[in-house]
Amino acid sequence: MNDTLKNLIDDDDRILTEDELDVLTGISSTTRWRERKAGRFPLLMELSPGRKGNTLRQVRRARVSAIKGMLTKSDLCDVLREGGLSKAISKRAAAGARRALQDDDDQQHEKAAALVRRIKAATERLKER
Repeated sequence: MNDTLKNLIDDDDRILTEDELDVLTGISSTTRWRERKAGRFPLLMELSPGRKGNTLRQVRRARVSAIKGMLTKSDLCDVLREGGLSKAISKRAAAGARRALQDDDDQQHEKAAALVRRIKAATERLKER
């Protein structure tokens, strides 16, 4: 992983541009607009007149909330399988993730966010093979 990408991923307070949000979230600006309107994605922060963005922390919390909103372990397993993980690995990861996401304190949020980052990194490594 290059240093620029590592710095981007490690800095929770960094303001992300729409282009960076496209890459990190995998969803278009139009979809994010709809998600914001529905309350499922954080509102943009105004940085200066005409310039807006989200912090990496906001995006991570939104992703954790989205995972928490999944009704069943099989829903989470399906998402992990779409990310390229095998059925067996997805089931084990989903079981652990559901337990980690059931608590609402900040420490659990950070653990869940770390789990999401590890899953994403593992998925990317698998896609590179």
